[in-house]
Amino acid sequence: MLSGLFKQPRCPIGIDVGTRGVRMMQVDRQADRLVVLAAARQNLDVEADGCGEKFHQAVATAIRSMLDEGQFTGNLAVSCLPAAAVHYKNLRLPKMPPHELPAAVQWEANDRLHLGEPAVTQFIDAGVVHQGEEQRQEIILLAATNSIIEQHARALSGTGLQLIAIDAIPTALARCFGRDDPEHVQVIIDIGYTQSKVLICRGQHVLFYKQIDLGGLAFDQEIARQLELSLAEAGEVRRTLQNRETEVRKSVEDTVRPLMNDLGREIALCLRYYSVTFRGERPAAAVLIGNETYDAALVQAIRQSATIEVRVSDPLAGLDLSRVGPLEGHRDWAPAAGLALRPMDKAAGKRGAA
Repeated sequence: MLSGLFKQPRCPIGIDVGTRGVRMMQVDRQADRLVVLAAARQNLDVEADGCGEKFHQAVATAIRSMLDEGQFTGNLAVSCLPAAAVHYKNLRLPKMPPHELPAAVQWEANDRLHLGEPAVTQFIDAGVVHQGEEQRQEIILLAATNSIIEQHARALSGTGLQLIAIDAIPTALARCFGRDDPEHVQVIIDIGYTQSKVLICRGQHVLFYKQIDLGGLAFDQEIARQLELSLAEAGEVRRTLQNRETEVRKSVEDTVRPLMNDLGREIALCLRYYSVTFRGERPAAAVLIGNETYDAALVQAIRQSATIEVRVSDPLAGLDLSRVGPLEGHRDWAPAAGLALRPMDKAAGKRGAA
């Protein structure tokens, strides 16, 4: 009679480990609703490199603190590595039977990746594309060094959690945004602090993914250099001037506009690559998420340079938040939600970089 009270819940805790903070979410499917059972976030007060023992100790401390709050149930977890810790490379291979693909991708990884130490490699099969008269296999290769994966796994096991999968950011984002329509092609642009990410997916199937080394950090660094401020001061100035029509705000915007335009052009190149590669209709609009989307000047720069309609989106739209209430920084929660939504039968027993 009491056994059900101690049954391990079938909804894992999704743990999004970023360079500046950790977000945790647990989601359950109840009837026709997705209910957020628990959610918490903690900032990390360490250098934003996404690797090293000091970083992972800070991650473990943050996770223990959130678990101690008592909102989360069970100990099964699906996590991701910080984006900067995973290496991505697009490959185009001859079309081959599915059972031959893993060996071919591993051979390419050994030939092209020079990480300086052993690494775990996995891949996303984006699909068959045309190259001239030939059909080729479009592959997104993912790799992370063994040392980073081991540090990450040790940090989580030290919190009492059972890590059942290390997922990849692109698949987590696709799971979050593609859960309702399996055929709809979407462009998701995630503007973060150290990097920006461009994802194109059909439903939950990843077609294209690229990380761009431009984000809030680069903007703050340029402001600090031009205005002779510390990095912290530059970030504070950029954030506090959003709703003020002042000469200082104009100076700040003029300082970072070239970088914002560069980011928009990089996004435009991603869209062009997709259109040429898959020979399909170019998506008419993109959704913009991430902790830098508060910046109206950035949104406008992307609209102009990327030549695509862009709308700022709430990745938690459609999730029942009644148990947790409004979440601070809701545009940053897409990876955590996608990790929490990973099916248990897929996650169980799988560990790796993706």
